[in-house]
Amino acid sequence: MPRMRCPWLPITTLGFLAVACGPRRVEVRTEVVDLAGARAVLRLDGEAVCEAEPRFLIDDVSSVNSVLRAFVRAFPSSGPAEWTNVELELLTSSLERLPRVIATQRALLDGLSRCDFASGGAWPELTQRARAVLDEGQAKLDAIPEGLLAAKRARALSAWRRDLQANAEAARRGCTPRNRATVYVAWREAGRTTWRFCDGTQATSERGERPRVETALTKRPLPARVYLDALARFPADALQSAPGEAEELSAW
Repeated sequence: MPRMRCPWLPITTLGFLAVACGPRRVEVRTEVVDLAGARAVLRLDGEAVCEAEPRFLIDDVSSVNSVLRAFVRAFPSSGPAEWTNVELELLTSSLERLPRVIATQRALLDGLSRCDFASGGAWPELTQRARAVLDEGQAKLDAIPEGLLAAKRARALSAWRRDLQANAEAARRGCTPRNRATVYVAWREAGRTTWRFCDGTQATSERGERPRVETALTKRPLPARVYLDALARFPADALQSAPGEAEELSAW
């Protein structure tokens, strides 16, 4: 919608006369952005900003400030592993929409720096505050991609652990006193490989090193060699690896 800036002609030393505004009509291209419960009006005519009505510019700059502040306040304070679906949706939407908001606001502020009226009154403080809010919003925005990746990994790991527990419980039901040295479940997570035996014994290997048999919780454990032979026979394709876990070569 066009906004008008009316010229004023002096008629006395103390008075001014407004002349017709028609010839000075300025077409304003704007875009409305709703985010984090706030609304911003993006002014897309940064090159013609000095021809705009200053009071309208104040409203537009302030509206973008409000959206960026709302985004910063809504940014999760917890780690990515604890981000909720609502927070993930907000961050994904912000990653798609805020770069344009920030770029447009920066262009507007750069344009304002060339306007005579922006050098006085409340303008210097307003533009300084707006740039500070932009920098804060940009810093949060820059953290989103890595945070979303970490959140995705955390959710995948959580789902994998639930499946591992369910699989282990189901496999444990097949244990009998006669197969006490049988591996019923094995997994790799964070560089450690773990084997569980039917009698409660556990063996672990750190990053491909020789397995260490742990029998502290096992009643009448068998010789360590029996467990080592059993895990050596355990099918490699039955080993359950956490998401993103690299395959490791063992020398033992």
